[in-house]
Amino acid sequence: MNELLKKIVSSFVMATAVMNLAACALGGGKNEENVLRMLEEKYNQKFGIAEYYGYDRSAGSVGVLAYSREQPDILFEAEAARDGSYLNDEYVAACVFRKIERKMEENIKNMPGDFVLKARTGSKAMDSADFNMSIEAFQELKEGSRYAVYLFYAPKEQESAETYEALKDIARGLPELSGNVQLYIVEEKLLKKVQGYWKEHTNFDYELEELLGDVENVEIPFEKEHLSVTREKFEYKAYENSELYRHTDRDSENK
Repeated sequence: MNELLKKIVSSFVMATAVMNLAACALGGGKNEENVLRMLEEKYNQKFGIAEYYGYDRSAGSVGVLAYSREQPDILFEAEAARDGSYLNDEYVAACVFRKIERKMEENIKNMPGDFVLKARTGSKAMDSADFNMSIEAFQELKEGSRYAVYLFYAPKEQESAETYEALKDIARGLPELSGNVQLYIVEEKLLKKVQGYWKEHTNFDYELEELLGDVENVEIPFEKEHLSVTREKFEYKAYENSELYRHTDRDSENK
């Protein structure tokens, strides 16, 4: 009798779990539609959902990772009330970040090697619907904001002088920006994994930390258009923090 009861209870639990999963899936679909509708009304664009974060019952809100169908490579986070009473999203900031990244990528295009660059700042949610906002206008609204520029770099050869000269110009033409370049010197294989990570994420989090493993960053402050570090200090930091740099340097000396 006890065995029969266990089977009945087990079957009931499994059936309940399946029903709950189905309900969550349906709820996710409706919630996603609600967020998309609110984004489209705000920006007059079509959007898609890259990832559904879920429904926060206590806050009555839904979180998603979204993208504009006009710019599918720009991911941003959004949170919307299920009753449609509010929408918090980072689309404007994400568009501005991309402008900053493109300018910086152009500035350091002659750096010997391959790289992935991401620019981020603290406060990202905005009420503005101006997704074409200029960097200058964004800075005025976010007065005092400092940037973290994550630069993942796979040098082809140990050319610290050329690397520094390229980095020295990273903020050229961006006179309003200040912050730090977080430089990670990595191998090409790891750089590709990092590139894949940023295609699915918007922030530096524990997953990327695990991916980088024991790779230490070199922090390089910049104030407006100028790096706040000399070439000698940069070389010292790079050599101290990068096994790859030291190995490449020894290899070049042995040739």
